[in-house]
Amino acid sequence: MVKISAVLPAYNVEKYLGQCIESIINQNIECEIIIVNDGSTDNTLSVAESYKEKYPFIKVFSQENCGQSTARNKGIENATGEYLLLLDSDDYLCPDTLNNLYDLCKQNDLDYIRCGWNSFVEGEEKSFLTLPKTESINKVISSKKYFCELIKAGYNCLLWNGIIKRQFLTNIGIKYFEGIQYEDNLYALQLYLSDYNAKVMQTDIYLTNARLHSGTTTSSKPKLKKITDILKNVELMDEFIETLTEDIKPIAKKAVSSLVFALTNVYFRLDKKDRKKANKLISKKVLQDAIKYPYDNFQKKKVYAFLHFRPILTVYNCTLRKFIAKKREKKRLNG
Repeated sequence: MVKISAVLPAYNVEKYLGQCIESIINQNIECEIIIVNDGSTDNTLSVAESYKEKYPFIKVFSQENCGQSTARNKGIENATGEYLLLLDSDDYLCPDTLNNLYDLCKQNDLDYIRCGWNSFVEGEEKSFLTLPKTESINKVISSKKYFCELIKAGYNCLLWNGIIKRQFLTNIGIKYFEGIQYEDNLYALQLYLSDYNAKVMQTDIYLTNARLHSGTTTSSKPKLKKITDILKNVELMDEFIETLTEDIKPIAKKAVSSLVFALTNVYFRLDKKDRKKANKLISKKVLQDAIKYPYDNFQKKKVYAFLHFRPILTVYNCTLRKFIAKKREKKRLNG
């Protein structure tokens, strides 16, 4: 059996896919690489096929543009490795890490292992190392305990940065919910809490170089679908939380609170037409339910303001964004 299957959903990443693939090939461990082209309109598929011709352990699948969750499910379904690496195809691995992770998993019979990562912005020298500061770092603990430590340390449901035993995923029977964004939130919650006794380790190994795309998050206006996707995630996460034991429910709701908080950020960046539609989608019940989640102080204040003063805050946000945009344009023109 192959030791690790790397699953790469790929959409319009012709510039980055080669670096991602090379970083896996250069690891000192037996891997298979599964690339799922998700209806790319650039040369992503050609890049993938060229690597497939060179390396027999690379598989390439292609589908119409169905979204990252569908692509990941397809990759996982076709994986044969003992462990799975779920990697964004515009990121790449740090050298000589997978072998260490695999050895730790085998020595401790782990169901999954988590790591640190390095975030960087394309074209900039700065980068940011992140290592979740859980209490039991480099120790084998239960999945339930790890989830609690992760939330306590101020992190949301991290999923992508590590490797997962494939048989464990089969045993708990989870898949990515298809057709929506933010699907990692639900999937991670199910991964951590479907089996409280799963064996986990948070290591101090840095696995991934995560690429941040400068400007794309703040300058472009989100679509209304982001609101509907967040609401769907909240609904599905709430349904899953209801199946949990009472002692873990309040902590699990903390993971949902981060998603509700994200809704407030997306809402204020919608255009006027979509905001009107969003107001209808965010029903009175959703607003009433939103306050029940446990937030930190800043989140709580912002969510409360969002619930009660949305029209005023919308005008303020729009005015502030226009002011910032004018300042940036003036600075650009003046050199």
